[in-house]
Amino acid sequence: MSQALSVHRHILKEAWNITWRFKRLWILGALASFWTTNNILGTFLNPPTSVSPARWNNAWWTTPTMNGSVSFFSILGLLIGVAVMGFMIWLVTASRGGLIAAVSSAEQGKNTPLREAWHIGTRHFWPVLGISVAGKLIWSLLFFG
Repeated sequence: MSQALSVHRHILKEAWNITWRFKRLWILGALASFWTTNNILGTFLNPPTSVSPARWNNAWWTTPTMNGSVSFFSILGLLIGVAVMGFMIWLVTASRGGLIAAVSSAEQGKNTPLREAWHIGTRHFWPVLGISVAGKLIWSLLFFG
């Protein structure tokens, strides 16, 4: 038991030192944590089982106009919402990748500038997004499946 505690203590101490030595990485950490915090809170506050098909029938984007067609502003609002969501996913995922790269080089004693970490994160966008989506699918299957 004490050996396990000493391993964890070492990991936590190293993480604490990296956190305080490389304060500029707090920006990437704050952006990277946004999606995780939002999804965890959203999962527990609004579990998927609480969404009923009847709620979708009265959604604002399916509300017809007087002549029965969906309004231009409904479609425009939906497209803007999708664009903002896509931008947020890109921003958070690139931040995660950059943070991983910067912390990895910090553990090796190298100093990675924020701009370089950001570029590394954007280059590795798809693998990081794939791992995130796979993790969320596994989480959903374990707890809601």
